[in-house]
Amino acid sequence: MRSLTPIEHQLLRLAEPTAEALGLRIVRVRIQGAKRVRLQIMAERQVDGLMAVEDCARLSRDLSAVFDVEDPIRGEYVLEVSSPGIDRPLTSYEDFTRWAGHEARLEIRAMIDGRKRFSGMLGVPAGGKVGILTADGMEHVFDFGEVQEARLVLTERLIAEDLRRAAEAAAQGADPEVAIRPAITKPAGPKAARGTGKTGTKSAKTKGRAPKRKAGIGPDAADAGTAETDAH
Repeated sequence: MRSLTPIEHQLLRLAEPTAEALGLRIVRVRIQGAKRVRLQIMAERQVDGLMAVEDCARLSRDLSAVFDVEDPIRGEYVLEVSSPGIDRPLTSYEDFTRWAGHEARLEIRAMIDGRKRFSGMLGVPAGGKVGILTADGMEHVFDFGEVQEARLVLTERLIAEDLRRAAEAAAQGADPEVAIRPAITKPAGPKAARGTGKTGTKSAKTKGRAPKRKAGIGPDAADAGTAETDAH
């Protein structure tokens, strides 16, 4: 589920080494839009699952350099690098293990008993299968490969968990203002612009036209902060 189409699979393969070199993990790759193509890459830190503004900006700059050389997408597109957000997508089997006990919505690839969408509390995955306990008390179990999309539901418990993880990261040496709430920064680059993140997000934005680029930051997504680069 980290990528769905052949071009997204290719982009994921290109992005992963760059992300790993920065201590990050690619959560999801998606290509969206027709007239204005947007390449959205969600990522998080390997060590704690968080993503600060500076992380978005560094990954955006390094990926831009890789994609300039490899040229994986024809024509003009916008590169958007973002944190997963609190109500994050669940894209790996490990995500289901990590967030077991939290509320989620998921959609499966093929209809079962007249439905494809399920909402409820995630069970603990086992044997390559994931489960969800719905409000009617029924537990639905699927092979992980059957899941098309899945996302956490924003709850008070989830928010508390996010704050706890951020506080732990801050206690281990991360800047508390970066770890706990959105930061304002200016990534390196000519004529940097200034912007802010939204609650529960980390954001950075870079815009420009190849080969020259302009860098700055600012919010651009409802569920995650972003770093953007216009490319041709």
